[in-house]
Amino acid sequence: MPRPADTAPAADRVLTANLNVFTAPELDPRVHAVRSWAWADGRPADAVRAALERDARGMLRGVDGGAEIAARYAGGKHVLQGGGRIATLRWLAREVRAARRVLVGAVPPGGRDRPLWLALVAMALLARRPLVVYSETWLHPTGPGNAPRRLLDRGLAAVATTILVPGRVHVAHYERLGHAGKVRQVPAPYPAAAPEGAGDDGAPDGEPELLFVGRVMPLKGLDRLLDLVDELDASGVRVRLVALLGDPGTQFRGDDGAYAARCLARLQARDPGRTEVHVGPVDVDPFYRRATLLVVPNRVRPRDRVPAESWGRVVPEALAAGLPVVSTDAVPSAVEHVVDGRSGTVVPWADDAAFAAAVRRWLP
Repeated sequence: MPRPADTAPAADRVLTANLNVFTAPELDPRVHAVRSWAWADGRPADAVRAALERDARGMLRGVDGGAEIAARYAGGKHVLQGGGRIATLRWLAREVRAARRVLVGAVPPGGRDRPLWLALVAMALLARRPLVVYSETWLHPTGPGNAPRRLLDRGLAAVATTILVPGRVHVAHYERLGHAGKVRQVPAPYPAAAPEGAGDDGAPDGEPELLFVGRVMPLKGLDRLLDLVDELDASGVRVRLVALLGDPGTQFRGDDGAYAARCLARLQARDPGRTEVHVGPVDVDPFYRRATLLVVPNRVRPRDRVPAESWGRVVPEALAAGLPVVSTDAVPSAVEHVVDGRSGTVVPWADDAAFAAAVRRWLP
């Protein structure tokens, strides 16, 4: 059993800018050697770590050894009590000195984590610690308003010792920027593919069931799926639509402020006997087992602050559960893992006809 993070010797230690647990298992050394932080927010430190471990177990439920990895991840968290900026920066400086390398995500976090992210990058460079950047960037947003994001990505890549990425499209992105010697694709924590076939449990009424999992934001393309289901209805093909819309949260949802309301109104207007909607956290595994097909209708929006899906964790999760996937090529995980004709189909993101035809092919 690897040593907990708080007792790992300096030679093994990695300090990270609070990356999530789904990224952490892909690192070398793995979670037992990663040290990061969490905020107390008035709670006891033990309660914070317990909540982190619980959430991590959920994220890693399909990963071999996921429970042990989750425990080590939570054990490696230093709980910040809000004791002032100076005390926090002193803690961070001590951790940088103890670390063998420093790991940051390519996108700065928001809120209170952003100043620490910036300080960590600066301290790593000043202390001459190797700076490792984990990036899911594969498509830069366009337009003058997004120039700072493009510059930040290029700047981090220039000073990084190593750039860790999850997929081939991310490798290609950094190769285009001239960093082929730095970029390394890390192994995915889920199986690369799963046997073909629909879910085991079947939809409640025996009709084919199309599953959508994701936030209601333009790049996720829920409206495209609703258009397709309307077309199927009009042609006499009856399907059930299940939409798991996740936690509304505050994550960027695109520049169309009315998009979510329009999609929700369309869902509410559908036949309730053939439509199921869940908003907020839900155990997705029973839906993977029950559905006929996971549909991932993403698009690219070049001028948005977030122009496309960065990875798409639901795709390997569904494949690992044996659920076929029809996706557009705007989802890197689908391009990486879907085996055409065996575990699903991937179509060009702008081709509505190809998308509709692919879904029809996978219906029984």
